[in-house]
Amino acid sequence: MAVWHDPRSRARALQLLVLLAVAVGLGYAAHNVVDNLRRQGIASGFGFLHSRAGFSIIQHLIPYDEDASYGRASIGCAERPGVDGELDAKVHLAHGAS
Repeated sequence: MAVWHDPRSRARALQLLVLLAVAVGLGYAAHNVVDNLRRQGIASGFGFLHSRAGFSIIQHLIPYDEDASYGRASIGCAERPGVDGELDAKVHLAHGAS
């Protein structure tokens, strides 16, 4: 048990135990989240980015129409900052434009 008498070895051993405890805790939390989502039938992930968006964007950087995907809409809406740092699309939506 000379490990516990050496401060450097004791510090490394305790750090390893804490790291292991954190990893086990994160693993348990991730497993619990996945299990609960599966049990409730909730889909997670980024699969929705391939679905049809169904809305228009007034100003866009890339060719976009209402039949484009959510992924393309998120890229097309990433424009230059407008008034007070807001995105141009947000400014138009706030003023009632469709």
